[in-house]
Amino acid sequence: MSRRSPGFVLVEALAAAAVAAAALGMLVAILGAARRAQRAQDEAMAAWTATQGAYERLRGAPLSALPDVRGEERKLELPPELSRLRGAVLSASCQPWKSDAGPQPGLRRLRVALSWEIRPGRTRQVACEGLISDARQR
Repeated sequence: MSRRSPGFVLVEALAAAAVAAAALGMLVAILGAARRAQRAQDEAMAAWTATQGAYERLRGAPLSALPDVRGEERKLELPPELSRLRGAVLSASCQPWKSDAGPQPGLRRLRVALSWEIRPGRTRQVACEGLISDARQR
């Protein structure tokens, strides 16, 4: 009866190396996915912040500075911090508010939206909207 020498045999070492390589591959994939998710979250947060800021600026502006009340969208100047978003377009629209009871005189619906391309053929959009009164100071 021969005694086996301590240590691994070649087959055991190859199996351990294969398991370690598979684990390392999965870790790299998880880290890549986490990085992409963080980048998408950063883009969405920057887009939301810029959209909300543009909405607040228009909300406080005189009525003459608002987009046409026919509801047509008007492109707005894109803040510099959004220059990294591919194909980004910031737009605003303003139209008379209509509820279930019909048109509501003196109220307008202001909507500011930002859309950008996250990859070819796929876009993302964030929007901020609310009601404003025609009775505001002109």
